[in-house]
Amino acid sequence: MAQARFFEHGLLGALCTPCLACSLARQLGESCCVVACVPGGVFALRTKLRMQQNIEGSICDDCLTLSCCCPFALCQMARELDNAEIGRL
Repeated sequence: MAQARFFEHGLLGALCTPCLACSLARQLGESCCVVACVPGGVFALRTKLRMQQNIEGSICDDCLTLSCCCPFALCQMARELDNAEIGRL
């Protein structure tokens, strides 16, 4: 099951990055408009996830990571959310 989700995130991140970003926004309780219409919306989502999950890092790290390799960063965020969900069960 976990490998299927991992593959799904990777495939979605590679083929349709905006779709994965929208899915992450919904999982974090935000509208898809945050990533589609708001400049820097993806940066805000990553920062929100990092703060909720108590993940080390900074806003500068988030900006650099998303600017250099956005699809991979979004896949990482999706895995973090999946791991947090599994931990709650």
